[in-house]
Amino acid sequence: MRPVCHLEKLQEAVERQLVRIERCVTPLSLPMTHDNDRMASYATLHLDNVWSSFVRSYYLSWFLRAKTTSGVRISTAITQPKSHTDAVKTAMRFINGAGRPRVGRQEPPWHERRVLVTLSTKCVASHNAQVMAAMSVPSTALEYLHSVRNFYAHRSKETADRLPAISRKLSLLPSRRATEIVLGVPLGGSGSVILDWIAEVRDVTLMLCS
Repeated sequence: MRPVCHLEKLQEAVERQLVRIERCVTPLSLPMTHDNDRMASYATLHLDNVWSSFVRSYYLSWFLRAKTTSGVRISTAITQPKSHTDAVKTAMRFINGAGRPRVGRQEPPWHERRVLVTLSTKCVASHNAQVMAAMSVPSTALEYLHSVRNFYAHRSKETADRLPAISRKLSLLPSRRATEIVLGVPLGGSGSVILDWIAEVRDVTLMLCS
């Protein structure tokens, strides 16, 4: 995704990706099979990337004075960065704090909820209240999606060890298998966790762009 002058275009780009993921996972269910595991892995990795890419492009769009879907133009109260690279460096400084460089990391952890909250506050963004409201909405996707993504990306003992606690918080039976979490249906729920996460990402991006 790219920075835009109209957030409607960014929202449309997100929606195309979400629909694509949704079509892949809607037919899937437990018990886990090799094909289900492969598709659940793809969907989780893709969804995490969609969210991170959205946050990055959304932030950079502020410096293009982008218009929201309701027609309001966004402004900030900091010196206008000369380029997207400078804007990312500014974000890194705001997130990490002055004099605290993060070795090996070239960009902020866009997936983290705190990133947009911090950047909106530090930039004195004109739509700060809107960002705060959107990022205050309870979302298990923003809490746990990236941790489950890390299991699929690394499939290590360390990433597997985090899964039982996540499954409990999602009202599922404890499991060290990410696909049993992603395709699991929470107690009292009507659909799988991954479908819930897609809906949550959709809702949050709609709020942020409106």
